[in-house]
Amino acid sequence: MLRAACLAALLSAAAANQPDVLFPHYAAPAECGAAGCRQWTSADAHKFANASTVERAGALCAIPGAATGDALGGPETASAGPFCYCKTGGAPHWCLPRLHIPEQINLMYASADTVVVGFVTYELAPPTAMGVATLREAGRDDSPTLLTGVSHWLKFSPDGKAKCKKGKPCPKPTPAASRNYTMHFVKLSGLKPATRYTYAVQSGAAGGAWSANYTFRSARAVPATRIAVFGDMAVTAFNAVSNLLADCNSGRIDAFVLMGDHAYNLGQADDRRGDAYMCIIRAHEDRCCEFLEVIPAIHPAATAGTP
Repeated sequence: MLRAACLAALLSAAAANQPDVLFPHYAAPAECGAAGCRQWTSADAHKFANASTVERAGALCAIPGAATGDALGGPETASAGPFCYCKTGGAPHWCLPRLHIPEQINLMYASADTVVVGFVTYELAPPTAMGVATLREAGRDDSPTLLTGVSHWLKFSPDGKAKCKKGKPCPKPTPAASRNYTMHFVKLSGLKPATRYTYAVQSGAAGGAWSANYTFRSARAVPATRIAVFGDMAVTAFNAVSNLLADCNSGRIDAFVLMGDHAYNLGQADDRRGDAYMCIIRAHEDRCCEFLEVIPAIHPAATAGTP
């Protein structure tokens, strides 16, 4: 299986709450040509929240934690996804997602014994089959159960103008065809209480790659299930992603409720900001379950030292 689509490089001593996130499945920017990306050790290494991540980053595309900010800026702010500096020199550029590789993997409670795993793959054309997942109890070596879900392929308007309400053109340009994507949802049902399960996901497209194996724990018997409730996560160095991930990994919480105000805002930069946000919080959503967002919220952009 391929490595995780969005590999979070996380250490507890990080100086900022936004973790450094590495993207081994993203391709170098077209502007870099055959030379590819430069090693991060020679390209703005100070943008990483944790110095030890720099060596591991190598020449991978990345969202360095200390580079992120509320404002939508150039690639060096990581405001619209992973980027890198070209080996040939010059300014940084946005990296490109590869086709058929799962990313933005997340878990959502549907009932006491059912979890839904959602994920995204980029596809030029509709997949030939629905997305699938494998599931088995963690630590067991028997064959996993193969489960089939539902998939929804989204194609952007070929005339270059995405349609908004009442048929009027949207003010933002439409992404290229390589940004067509499929949203997959697979039901993991019949789960035993407080049991650890291992799963992986795959698009139904020909040549679709499997994700890495991930593990989560099913709901405990009420009232033992522990839920965190928060809002205003955002794509910024001063969010709570690292804290939430630590609580998920330690078992302090089992699930969380997002109160709203995501990414400020998801649709900017041809939706790349939203994709970046979902890859960032994927660091905990592939092991901690999420409840549906329940309350919309908004506030002015925050800076260091402000709530």
